[in-house]
Amino acid sequence: NLDTGVWHCFARCGGGTWLDFIERIRTRREYAPQPERFQQAAAPVLRSLLLRGFTRPMLAAWGAVWDTEHQAMRFPIRLPDREWYLWRAPQGVVPKYRYEPGFPRAEALFGLWLLPLRVERVVLVEGPLDAIWAQAAGCPAVAALGSDLSPRQAELLAGRTHTVVLCFDADAAGAAGAARAASLLRRAGVWVFEAHLPPGRK
Repeated sequence: NLDTGVWHCFARCGGGTWLDFIERIRTRREYAPQPERFQQAAAPVLRSLLLRGFTRPMLAAWGAVWDTEHQAMRFPIRLPDREWYLWRAPQGVVPKYRYEPGFPRAEALFGLWLLPLRVERVVLVEGPLDAIWAQAAGCPAVAALGSDLSPRQAELLAGRTHTVVLCFDADAAGAAGAARAASLLRRAGVWVFEAHLPPGRK
């Protein structure tokens, strides 16, 4: 963003300030997600998720399974035309998530297929695991799959609810994304509230 100097990678390899971006270019890190990189981390994803408090029934309710081929957790994303998949990489591997080629991220909300046709209020978060946590706490939730909500995603939410609570990450990218999302949702006719998290909290 040329106005704020904030950048965000939609392949989920991170975000930050303009200086962070320049430093990443200087170090010539490899951003392209490659399946073989998922096999290089010491801690398996499933074990790390269980240690963080997720349970097997929680993950199973979202269709998450351990993918032995990629050595990663696989999550489904159901759209009207077909079911797509994303993979959660082992801890320490960048990017955290990898999508199927051609996945229409701007037209998808993770977890939307689990919501009723109409729901009083929906919590909108950035990542799939955040949505799973919110649902487990009794709050209907979906993930935007990043901090940049698209107009189509705003329309999808407006078709299911009249109230959205934004709960993006407590960092610069999350704050900028929440501001953009609020504007899009209000234009779509949705009441918008924001949950303010302590710094460094998800």
